[in-house]
Amino acid sequence: MSNSKIDDDSYAFLTEGASFVGDYEIPMLMDLDNSSIPKGLVPFEKINQVKCYRRYVHFYVFDRKYGDLLTASKPLVPSLQKFDGIITPDFSLISNRSVSIQIMHTYYNRAVGFIFLKNGVRL
Repeated sequence: MSNSKIDDDSYAFLTEGASFVGDYEIPMLMDLDNSSIPKGLVPFEKINQVKCYRRYVHFYVFDRKYGDLLTASKPLVPSLQKFDGIITPDFSLISNRSVSIQIMHTYYNRAVGFIFLKNGVRL
């Protein structure tokens, strides 16, 4: 088994059952029924350190702190379900990167959000 971050099927398991939209076929998030305003925020890397789950988890931290979301999203579901919701991951869309990288990161942002939503994590 290789230690490569390259995945031959582009993490297709993340979008199993998803609908795709737009010219670049970005995964579409399902209808959201959680429209509450967050009572607070907690960064993803601190979800195991908090005792109050009446918050939303955010991913506005360095990408390397949550890069494993692409390969290990399902095991995180039980921990994230404890919270009021999450703000979908935000793989950086740095403006000086090529458009193709920005599109790929947008795809991954939605794909990870989709698999969490599909598995009962509130957005």
